[in-house]
Order: sequence, then structure tokens, then C-alpha cells
Amino acid sequence: MARVVVRPKARRDINGILAHYIDTASLEAARRFRKAATETFAELAETPLIGTPRKVRNPEFRGLADVARSEVQRIPHFLYASKRGSRH
Repeated sequence: MARVVVRPKARRDINGILAHYIDTASLEAARRFRKAATETFAELAETPLIGTPRKVRNPEFRGLADVARSEVQRIPHFLYASKRGSRH
């Protein structure tokens, strides 16, 4: 099984989203988002090549895939993943 690495910037983004849900919606909404993200990371570990490759102009973002799980699609945030070594 592959290992999923959540980079510091991504962790800060997730924590910011959680804080936003707690402030504007509810603790339960934040918990649902965290659960969906955690399940998505587990799925990425099991199936690293899931997702739809993104066409981007900025070379910094080449190699990203849009990983959309049904639980995450209802939430207005996106999760992008890259295979190790495909980004610098």
C-alpha cells in the first residue's frame, strides 16, 4: 500500500477549512469534512492513481489529479494529489 503524505500547506488548508466550518456552520459539519478527507486519504493510499488528471498552464501544478469522492463533492473544497516524484 502506498503512503499518503499531507504536506504542511495542505494540513494548514485543512485546519483552516475545519475552523471555517466550526465558525460558520457547526462542529458536526467540520467533523463530516474531516471524515471525508481522512477516508479520501485512505483511498489514495490503496489506489494511488485514482483521480482525473488536470490540464494546467502553470508548470508548478503539472501532474496533479483531481480526487473527487462523493462525500467531498458536496463540500465546496477540492483535493488534489500527485504521484511522488511527479512534482518538484
